[in-house]
Amino acid sequence: EISKEIAGLLCAAILSDTLIFRSPTCTPLDEATAHQLAKIADININTFAMEMFAAGSRLKDKTAEELFTQDFKAFQVNDIGIGVSQISSINQQELDKVATILDEYITTNLPSMETQLVYVMLTNIHEQCSDLLAFGPNAEKYASEAFHVTAENNICHLPGVVSRKKQVIPALAAKMQEE
Repeated sequence: EISKEIAGLLCAAILSDTLIFRSPTCTPLDEATAHQLAKIADININTFAMEMFAAGSRLKDKTAEELFTQDFKAFQVNDIGIGVSQISSINQQELDKVATILDEYITTNLPSMETQLVYVMLTNIHEQCSDLLAFGPNAEKYASEAFHVTAENNICHLPGVVSRKKQVIPALAAKMQEE
């Protein structure tokens, strides 16, 4: 038997990983399991998830380096190293502040990074969208073309895009492999 506390923790993990069942990585098993765990934990999934994301999205006390590296993944496409960091929040104003902080940090540190191209996904959980910041040679071009959007000041607004693994990396890799 699973205790109430463990059920709550497991439910929180599923809700976090699936962005409250909205991520393209979410499976029917994830959703069914979360609902069973919520019953055991005696929690309302929507209320619990919003409280959890609000608590977890307090980004103001973190340094630019901490923000950038907390969820950073590096990939190789052809001979080009690309890195994608993802920061999620339910607060767009908070994400806008993070964008400003990271723009300065990455612009300063890109020459010493191990990847030639760097992207930062600023994911608004509530709105189910991401602003993709692009840094490095042709980074903005690849992002604009991969997602069929116009970049403004190295930022592409991507409605419906919340998954690095299923949406951002495949689209960027496909575009880069065309060249």
